[in-house]
Amino acid sequence: WPVDTLKDMMRGHLDQTLAEATAQLTGDFEASVAEYAHITTHILQMADALADGIITQFPDRFLA
Repeated sequence: WPVDTLKDMMRGHLDQTLAEATAQLTGDFEASVAEYAHITTHILQMADALADGIITQFPDRFLA
């Protein structure tokens, strides 16, 4: 994966986590729950991207 793409994904995840924590700490529980849903979707997308990159980098270590 391109480094900039990975950095953008990680920055986005951190921004979402901060937004969720801020909502939770300020008592905006509806926003907290909504942001948490976005976080879980995004982290699964990040996991897929990282796995794809590892498989591309080391194809001989994975079965087709």
